[in-house]
Amino acid sequence: MTSRDVARVDVTAFLCLMVILVPFLLITAVFSRITSLEFRSAAGDNATAAARDALQLTIMVRQDVIEVYHATRDGAYRLGRTPGTHELGALAGYLHELKGRFPDSDAATILLEPQVEYDTLVQVMDAVRIRQSRGEGGMEQMVLFPQIALGDAPPAGEAP
Repeated sequence: MTSRDVARVDVTAFLCLMVILVPFLLITAVFSRITSLEFRSAAGDNATAAARDALQLTIMVRQDVIEVYHATRDGAYRLGRTPGTHELGALAGYLHELKGRFPDSDAATILLEPQVEYDTLVQVMDAVRIRQSRGEGGMEQMVLFPQIALGDAPPAGEAP
């Protein structure tokens, strides 16, 4: 090769590969779906919310117990939080029973202690929003209380 000769690069094979690869990648790409939930503060106008909702459901999540308060019960329904127990299934079952008695109610307030883990909050919110059960056609979902308000739990021993 002399100094005047120019090297040629054959890109035909590369272009053929791109013509096939780009449509394949676009077709098989997984497009993710983002779901967002809308929350309201539990410190909002409780007087108007109480007038609309006869149940007034409040779930208080503490380190060692989940307490459920509502207008038709004096005191709390308590579920112990110990490793290996199924307190979220019991919570969903109890809320399903309440939904059967108050079908028009769709609001719940979840109050948390600062030490409660984020994963626990998400699991409690899922148990409050929907109940999954096995049906004839597979897993069935029943909407329980989709309108969720979040807030801080009062000190131990105090009702909300």
